[in-house]
Amino acid sequence: MLPRYDVELLLGRGGMGAVYKGRQKALDRTVAIKILPTEMEDRDASFAERFKNEARAMAKLNHPSIVAVHDFGETDSGLLYIVMEYIEGTDVARMCSEQGKLQGDHAKAITMHVCDALDYAHNLGILHRDIKPANIMVGYDGRVKVADFGLAKMTQTDEVGLTQSNMLMGTLHYMAPESLVLGTAVDHRADIYAVGVMLYKMLTGKLPQGLFEMPTKRVPGLDPLFDSIVSKALREDREDRYSSAGDMRRDLDGILSKSTSLTSARKSSTRFGKYQVSTHSDGRPVLLGSGASGKTYKAVHALLGTTVALKVIHENLLSDHEVKQRFINEARAISLLKHPHIAQLVDCDETEGSLYYAMEYCDGGDLEKLVSSRGPLPDVTVVQFGRQAARALAYVHDKGYLHRDLKPSNLMLSMVPGKDEANLKVIDFGLVKALGQNSGLTQKGQFRGTLLYTSPEQLREEEVDERADVFALGMTLWFLLIGGAPIKKNSDELATLRLSGKNHASLLPRKSHPALRALLTEMLHPEVKKRARNMHIVLSGIEECLVQMKRTNLIVPATSHQPLPVEPSFNEMAEQPTTKHPRQPSKPGTAASPIPPTPPPSPTPSSFPPGETIFTPRPQPISPTPETARRPTGLALVKSNQPLSSKFELLEESEDLHGELGMSYQARRISTGELVQLTKLDRTFSNDSQVMSQIETTASQAIKCKCVFLVQPLTILGFKDHTALVEESVEGPSLMDVLKLRQKLPLQESAQLLRQLAEACDQALQAELGALDLEPHRLTIQFVGMPREKLGHKEIQKVLMRPTRQWPDYVVRVMPDYLAAHRASSYGEVTFQMSATITRGMDEDADLPSRFARLTYRILSGMPVPAASKISRSGYVAISGLGEEPNRVMARVISRELQFGDCLSLLRNLLQLESLSLPSLPNHAQNSERAKATATHRNRIN
Repeated sequence: MLPRYDVELLLGRGGMGAVYKGRQKALDRTVAIKILPTEMEDRDASFAERFKNEARAMAKLNHPSIVAVHDFGETDSGLLYIVMEYIEGTDVARMCSEQGKLQGDHAKAITMHVCDALDYAHNLGILHRDIKPANIMVGYDGRVKVADFGLAKMTQTDEVGLTQSNMLMGTLHYMAPESLVLGTAVDHRADIYAVGVMLYKMLTGKLPQGLFEMPTKRVPGLDPLFDSIVSKALREDREDRYSSAGDMRRDLDGILSKSTSLTSARKSSTRFGKYQVSTHSDGRPVLLGSGASGKTYKAVHALLGTTVALKVIHENLLSDHEVKQRFINEARAISLLKHPHIAQLVDCDETEGSLYYAMEYCDGGDLEKLVSSRGPLPDVTVVQFGRQAARALAYVHDKGYLHRDLKPSNLMLSMVPGKDEANLKVIDFGLVKALGQNSGLTQKGQFRGTLLYTSPEQLREEEVDERADVFALGMTLWFLLIGGAPIKKNSDELATLRLSGKNHASLLPRKSHPALRALLTEMLHPEVKKRARNMHIVLSGIEECLVQMKRTNLIVPATSHQPLPVEPSFNEMAEQPTTKHPRQPSKPGTAASPIPPTPPPSPTPSSFPPGETIFTPRPQPISPTPETARRPTGLALVKSNQPLSSKFELLEESEDLHGELGMSYQARRISTGELVQLTKLDRTFSNDSQVMSQIETTASQAIKCKCVFLVQPLTILGFKDHTALVEESVEGPSLMDVLKLRQKLPLQESAQLLRQLAEACDQALQAELGALDLEPHRLTIQFVGMPREKLGHKEIQKVLMRPTRQWPDYVVRVMPDYLAAHRASSYGEVTFQMSATITRGMDEDADLPSRFARLTYRILSGMPVPAASKISRSGYVAISGLGEEPNRVMARVISRELQFGDCLSLLRNLLQLESLSLPSLPNHAQNSERAKATATHRNRIN
């Protein structure tokens, strides 16, 4: 009945119908669908009118603490439905049921959000009339949302029926006294009464019935202000209650939060485990930053004397399992990221009632403080900073994570001991999220980050990818260029502008270099598909900026002390100490190593005030190394002086086929009319002889493999304008298309598909080709013998919705990962173990069966592997529908506690534990004819 939505799960039933979890197909977003059963409407016509009233009321409300309505309608059969924002989390009623009562700080925070929402609704003339714990949603990220306006009353309209005074509306224990008197008109103060009841319930675990005791009598240690707030909200005479929800919220502001572990220890000891917190002369701890989950201090290892940045979780959050787990997950994520431009994790521990982790200390301050003290930075300096940040983020993305909170204050400067040089370090991975993952470190469908640097798709709460970080980096570089916030608007105006689709290109500073403006225009495009696809593309644009700046004499030789950041080579990473010793401060209260707003002509050290420093760059090439002659590796580059268009006609762009390798197209060879897949290699790679040699080696290994499941490379051609990788053309839906339609496939149904994937992995392993790309959206289901005219979107969807045993004959096609060796060598990996990368988000040192197990998990559960399960099997989330023993095997293989020699053995083991047999390969999946046809095709192409 709802063709635009997939209904997935019943969430609950109530007096006004049932609520389901669903997915809006057009936008591919998770939603909550509330449905009024027809039998309820038949029994009482007022139910339908109240249901419509809820939709009208919520449609008028646009507030961060109120559940948003996306759609409302009536099916052909008369079924009424409301489509709302889906909140991944729980509700206050469930929290109280599970915990008995909530901590004072938690109850206060929830109540403040509810007061904000009600104050907004009341000012629009809308009363809720059913405030209670079950109608207050709390997301796993801590967001509070008021839901269920089914009994809402619009005081500024003349509507009747739902607002009649002779009807009792609400939940008895939360109804104000005047609501119980028939004929009495209620106003907004009835909602305030209900908030008071709910606050009392959260604080004490009890309802305020009869001559109830004040909260502090039941819960010793609570702030006495809670008593006065509850007492005033619950006055029997509404004239004595708060006159507005805003007034109640202001009184809640006066309640002080509990002291953190450091505050309580300030008078006696400022030590956490083996770390001593540094203090000012007056004994106050040196605070480096503060956030929702904890505070960060400058500290010293008590035994080694090394300086670290110590992040300590708030003491009052230690009992909150969700917050505590996110804090630990942040530390785990940072521990996996080893890069010269990412602040390294030193330690993580829980001791004496405190939880903390220690990170590399950056003594140069952050870029926001630098800009606030020195103003706008020179174009070249901005580009150099951008290159360092982009390299770090490209590494993070290749590891399978998004940062999601990139901004100047999260980019630190670490001084090089003994030199006037600094390295940029990315910090604060508290919002890190696995690419394509709906669970694990964070939840899908929630706005996280800092509004000024947030991409439009993040604000729309859509699934995000690398391009969200690209947008944030673009805004950060813009901030550095002009020395402050690029857009000076309040939150509402900024959000409206960001969602309007307006391009920021016209607002970029005209004085900046044209190449830099062009790069920022591409990075800040409001449409995701038109934005720079990934950080590798951004890096290519940055290199082009530096080349053009050099041509226009904007880059001064290093001997003149041009204020540029230092960029250590990736090979030096192993030599860098994990923890830096701070330099002597130049001036109290100023950021270390400031950058002058404009570079003076040929300055000398004596031309700066005593104690101040400037950045001196290390000599390094700006543009990529020119292409040189390479030793052939089996499939060598074939050069031509003609343009690419003289040989191939580009037909259709293939979205993100090879990711950072370059733009891919379906193409037709002009001389023969044959269809091929053509990828125009990014110039960053085509101009790098080492990378091209690695690509040729991978292509040669793929040819020798002669695997029917492997997408075969045909040739590498060097044209006048582009270098192109040509592969056989493979058409069909991706595995991701299957998972979007079906969400997941049970083991019995996916056995044949997994058998083919296991065969592909094992044959690649035998041919010493471990670099396979097993991302679901890059795995193609090729239907053998299916006419091209039947490969339309609608026809394919119909096929994929059937059980796999009813599919036409198919072959799963896997592509080589041509840049795997490059990533392993570029980012300081010690060894390249048969497979540098298979699925984004998977450790590059994991063996092939472990990666195959992680892909299997994705297919069987419909979800990416939880990040924590890659570290320990305790972080594994069991696959529903799979037995206990197979789940145990999966957990041990994914965490690499258990190892298999090949993928087929792992699959056979799983099937046997489920009393299933290993399916044989289909007849159409034979290598000999396939290899012969491909060889002939390759000869024609060459």
